Amino acid sequence: AVLERVALASAGKARNRALLSLATGAGKTSIAVGLLQRLSDGGQLKRALFLVDRDELREQAQTRFHNVFGADAKIVKEDAQGNNEAKNARIHIATYQSLGIQEKGDASFLRKHYPENHFSHILIDECHRSAWGTWSEVLTRNPDAFQIGLTATPRELTVTQEDEQITADNLKHFGEAVYEYSLAQGIED
Repeated sequence: AVLERVALASAGKARNRALLSLATGAGKTSIAVGLLQRLSDGGQLKRALFLVDRDELREQAQTRFHNVFGADAKIVKEDAQGNNEAKNARIHIATYQSLGIQEKGDASFLRKHYPENHFSHILIDECHRSAWGTWSEVLTRNPDAFQIGLTATPRELTVTQEDEQITADNLKHFGEAVYEYSLAQGIED
């Protein structure tokens, strides 16, 4: 469904955004790797950013992306001289914090090391966990990039006003999910 959306967007028939909703443990990182590999094989991938909200997910992503892209997949971090260690990589793997994006951050690392429209593809893992305002600058600085939000099955037991706002912001930006794989379907499968 995402590759179909990419093709439609390339032809000007759809927005350059997609949302995938998959249950926790359904393999969002593996799907991201597979998507970028297919885009790379098709000559459409220039530079991609895979953005996560915590170190464990960054390390997991590094291992999976490295298996496919080798040294072309690097973790975004500053070296001792203040340079971006992932500068020449095709796949940039980052946390919000490593880009300088915090609750009230200024995205300093992002602005210093990445010009506008630097990325051809941006994937935001666990986009349901992070308030739109926290990572939106990555997307607004790269409006030409194909942007993919990866989200887990939304919580249903208790929905707070903050949860509703994050969901509304994600749907406003990415649109309705192009594909959903629920926990119940995963268990059945």
